[in-house]
Amino acid sequence: MQSPSHLRFHYEVPNYVNSADVCVAPFVRERITTGVSPLKLYEYMSCGKPVVASDIPPVGELLAKHGCGILVQPDDSPDLARAIIRILQDRILALRIGMQARRVALQFFSWRAIAEQIARVCEAAISARQEFPLQSKLPRDIVGVNHLSR
Repeated sequence: MQSPSHLRFHYEVPNYVNSADVCVAPFVRERITTGVSPLKLYEYMSCGKPVVASDIPPVGELLAKHGCGILVQPDDSPDLARAIIRILQDRILALRIGMQARRVALQFFSWRAIAEQIARVCEAAISARQEFPLQSKLPRDIVGVNHLSR
């Protein structure tokens, strides 16, 4: 049985990403207000690639906080080109940024790291519930039953 083509492509993404010397995520200024999910950045980072991206939330915060990319102004093609050229001409910078990106991706954004974060949140919630269990009988007015019977 063969996988649907969109599933096969997902497994091929690392091959395409790894064929690049630098990965680019140019977002337009308009995305600042509409939001963005930087999934492609995590894919680039997990492959150990240096990233050049537009400085919009949350992309800018992610790359600046972890030092794993070069940020450029949104909608600024010359700025984008300069950053790409800088990475391509400075192999040491490219390797340093790429290695840091890989470390960050594995430490904070791998499926294992995310599962561990979720487990910690669940354990804290269970612990808090054991320390402060909800009262089994709340006054009827609090739960809104009395107004229904009127």
